[in-house]
Amino acid sequence: MFLVISRGKSKDDVFIASVSGEFRSECLDAYWFLMFDDLRLKTEEWRKDYNAVRLHSAIAQSTADIAHQRFIGACRHL
Repeated sequence: MFLVISRGKSKDDVFIASVSGEFRSECLDAYWFLMFDDLRLKTEEWRKDYNAVRLHSAIAQSTADIAHQRFIGACRHL
C-alpha cells in the first residue's frame, strides 16, 4: 500500500496516521509472521478488507472501492 501525501498538510498526516495505526493493530500486531510470504498474504487480505468490505464513515458509510468508482465516474463528466 502506497499513499502520497503533501508535505506539511496536517489533514493528510492525520489520515495517514489513522490508517497506519489501524494497519499496525489489526494486521502487524495481530499475527506472528514466520516467513515474508505470510506477511505479504496477511497484508493483502487486510488491504482487500479495508478497501472492499469495510464501511468508512468519512465516505458516507461506503467502501473505499465504491467511493473510488464514484470519483472516477464524476471525473469523466468534467
